[in-house]
Amino acid sequence: MEGTRTSRGDAPRPPVRPAPTEGTWVLAEWKSNTTIRRYANAVDAVVEVLEELGPLTLEQLTAETIRRYPVSAWRISQCLSSNQIGRTQDGRYDLAERGAIPIEDSEPRQPDNMAASGSIVAVRLPVTYDVMRGSGIGVNRWLTWRIGLRHAPSERHFELSELEGNIVLRRRTSTSSISSLRSAALALGVVEGCELIVVLRTEDGTADVRHACDDGSCPAGLR
Repeated sequence: MEGTRTSRGDAPRPPVRPAPTEGTWVLAEWKSNTTIRRYANAVDAVVEVLEELGPLTLEQLTAETIRRYPVSAWRISQCLSSNQIGRTQDGRYDLAERGAIPIEDSEPRQPDNMAASGSIVAVRLPVTYDVMRGSGIGVNRWLTWRIGLRHAPSERHFELSELEGNIVLRRRTSTSSISSLRSAALALGVVEGCELIVVLRTEDGTADVRHACDDGSCPAGLR
């Protein structure tokens, strides 16, 4: 039986044929020129390309991934920090499980609100609505790089030395974040609009959170 036309245009419907045993009509196999693929994220798309095609140059990997998944070349370059992907001896990209060496991030540019001295790293952060409700907030990738998170996904926990709780920093292929600041903010009595300084000690995995508003400009009236 030939495919019929839709009432909305000339696109043909899938042809149907009778099922061999039940005698009822079923859809015949329907193929289009483009295979629809579904991925949870861009990393999954890059990994599948490498699984199927083996080692590829960056240009080949980028072109094939974009053909399958609508993503920018910049996003694909971010995916290369995944611990599932690495470089072969000849410089091509392949899966780490096949022996490719994972790519360690190079040092990003250090932002003005972050500083480091030896094993101590500090960041100045605004108290936002997300901080007060306990959500993670995005931070510059230099921070996660500086504490040793140079592949994705990875995370590190720091125990607060003067307050209850801990702080978690996470590195993903597209973002870096810090979370669990809510309990410290509540203990310090700060509100939205205040500023905090988070001090991380990479040597022993401890941290401090300090109120950092300038005198006379604290929204909570603490200074």
